Amino acid sequence: MGPAPLETPDLFLLFLFMFPCLNLGDFSQNSTVRKSFLLHFRLVQILHQPTLLGPSSQLGSPHCAINDMKKSPEIISGRMTFALCCYSLTFMRFAYKVQPRNWLLFVCHATNEVAQLIQGGRLIKYKMNEKASA
Repeated sequence: MGPAPLETPDLFLLFLFMFPCLNLGDFSQNSTVRKSFLLHFRLVQILHQPTLLGPSSQLGSPHCAINDMKKSPEIISGRMTFALCCYSLTFMRFAYKVQPRNWLLFVCHATNEVAQLIQGGRLIKYKMNEKASA
């Protein structure tokens, strides 16, 4: 086993040791400096959780699909739409099955799934109209 992770007070003391030139004032338990540092430390902990960063990095996929709904259906790739539908279904299941359940990831992929199904519907409608007019 490796060394124990640093606790919040240890990190605060490490911060003070690393930046002695800063005149931060009172370091008592109730000081504003200490509270702001601990708040910042907690915020960094929250932002570095995989349950937050994973879905946040995935939000580009439904955004692009929703944005493409305004464009002509002739640019839609049927294979890519099908692949993204399968991808989103797979990761929706994953987000539901993991413990604790990752609802943010689930909603992200559900949104992408709906957007890709709409894109697929637009492609089918375009291909049918193209066949009928030919």
